[in-house]
Amino acid sequence: MFQPKMSMGKCLGFLFLTVLILAFVFSKIFSSNCKGHTLCFYTILKKYKDADSFLTQAYEIRLSLIDTPEINREEGKEALKFVRKICPEGSLVLVDQDDLQKFDKYGRLIAKVYCRGKILNEELVENGYAKILKQFCNQSEFANESWVKDFC
Repeated sequence: MFQPKMSMGKCLGFLFLTVLILAFVFSKIFSSNCKGHTLCFYTILKKYKDADSFLTQAYEIRLSLIDTPEINREEGKEALKFVRKICPEGSLVLVDQDDLQKFDKYGRLIAKVYCRGKILNEELVENGYAKILKQFCNQSEFANESWVKDFC
């Protein structure tokens, strides 16, 4: 009969430690787009509220520095259709919280959001579906990024 050299407890402990180390290494590799010192995490985009805000399991997210037309307007419906095309509900997104404006007055987490290798904030502006909210330029860590700096 086979006699293990390690007890079951030691095996489980070793396995747990290995998983923790791998999780740490992969979080550093895959979150290299994150800037600053606030929250930065992967999550599933559950449901859009409109083109510049959506729900995840833990937070309602508001895209930093941009504004899209309201959903009850035709332009708002077009913006939502566009953003759903490049980042459908159910997609894995990387949320990088804005260091200088963490939450808005409605409690939504303010962030730059990556989906499928694209920055949603940037895609909406570059394609004419959103405008930059200039009044927040001095309140955002993202104000100097290429997709914003011509407006701020």
